[in-house]
Amino acid sequence: MGPIALLSLIGVLGTAQATSEKAAPELPPRIRVVGLKTLRVRSRLIYRSAPDRPHLMEATFAFPHRSRSNLWVEPPPGQKDPTRLAPSGRMRFQLGDRAYAVDPAKSGSRSLTGTESERVIRELALRRAVLFWPHGHAWERDGSVAFAPLGSAGVLIAHFDPEHTDAPPVAIESEDREGAGYERFVVSEWVSEENGRFMRAARMSLEADGEVIWDEEVLDYDARASFTDSFFLPPDKREKTTAGRGQRLAPHPVPTRIEKRVAIEATDWDSAWKAAHVAARAAERELKETGLRLDEVFAFELDALTRPVAVRLRLDAGDPDEPPAAPPGWQPSPGGMALSVRVEALSRLTLGDLKPLLSELQRTGKTAGTAYALAKRAPEPGPGQLVLPLHE
Repeated sequence: MGPIALLSLIGVLGTAQATSEKAAPELPPRIRVVGLKTLRVRSRLIYRSAPDRPHLMEATFAFPHRSRSNLWVEPPPGQKDPTRLAPSGRMRFQLGDRAYAVDPAKSGSRSLTGTESERVIRELALRRAVLFWPHGHAWERDGSVAFAPLGSAGVLIAHFDPEHTDAPPVAIESEDREGAGYERFVVSEWVSEENGRFMRAARMSLEADGEVIWDEEVLDYDARASFTDSFFLPPDKREKTTAGRGQRLAPHPVPTRIEKRVAIEATDWDSAWKAAHVAARAAERELKETGLRLDEVFAFELDALTRPVAVRLRLDAGDPDEPPAAPPGWQPSPGGMALSVRVEALSRLTLGDLKPLLSELQRTGKTAGTAYALAKRAPEPGPGQLVLPLHE
C-alpha cells in the first residue's frame, strides 16, 4: 500500500463511536501484591485428546480482580507466531465482578451472566492460584487443605502433602457455591520467582470430572509489564472513542479466519450489498455437501477511497479447538493486531472517517494493511465495524 492510499485509508474510522461498556463503579483501586502490579504467564498445553496439536495460553493478572486469558493453537515450526498480542483463539476476561468471553472467529464478545460468569471467574482464579502462590486469594488453612472463598463464584481448595505441609500444594481445585467440583490442577513441579516473593507451577495437569484434559508447561513469565483496566475488557466493551477529541484507538487482536475473496463491481453500498448476497448464496451451494457453514458476517475490502471492491466470505469457526480446514478456493487470513471502530451506517463512509486512525498509526510506528468493513448479513446494509490491520 502506497503512502497516498495509506493516508486515505486511515481516515475511515472517525465519526463513529466504538461500542463501550465502562468498568463497574465498584471496581476496587489497583494495588501491589508482594511489590508487583501485574503478572503475565505464558504456557504450552498438550491436550490428551490431541497430543500432536499443542496450544499456547497466556494469562495476565492485575490486582485485584483483573484477569485475562488467551488460548490459541501453536503455529507449526517455521511459521510466524501470532504472539501473545494477537491470539486467534479463545479469550476470557474478568474486570471486577464482570466476566466476558471472546470465541474464535466471532465478530464480538459476550457479556456473561449467572453460572457462566461464575465459571469464568473460577477458571481465572484457579489459574492465578497456581501461578502466583499463595498470593491473590485469602487462604484459610485447615490441616492439609486450605480454602479461598470466591464469593458467589464458589471456592478454591488447595490440597497439601500431609508429610510436607510447608511445601506448596500438590493440587488446587475449584468448586461452585453448591459444592460441585469443576476443575483441578495437579502440580508436579513448583519454582520460586522474584527472589522468593511467590511460587508458581512449572509443570501441571488440568483435570475435569476425574479425567486429565491437558498437560501444561510454563514457558515464561513477566512481572514488569503494565496494563490499563481496558486491557481486561474485550475491545468492543471498552470506552467510547469519538473523532476529533484526541482519544487513542487501542490496537486489539483479530483472529485468523478461513476466507474466500470475491471481487465485486459496485457503484454504491446498496449494489455492493446485493453482490455480497449473490456471492454468499453461491458459496452456500458450494459448501452444501461439506457440512461447513458461512459466518453471519460479511467482510468488505475497501479501496483508497473507502469504496467496497470485494467481499471476503468467511467460514463459521465452529469448535475453537477444531477450526475448519480450508476447502478448495478458500484460504486462511492472517491474524494479527488491528485498529477498529463502530460506524452507524456503512453507506455514509468517507475519507474523513479514518482520521483517528492516522494519528494512532503514526504513534505506533507500524504500517497498515488493507482496510475492511465488517457487517452482519441482513437484507439491507446498516451499521458495521471498520478495521485497519497493523503490520510490524
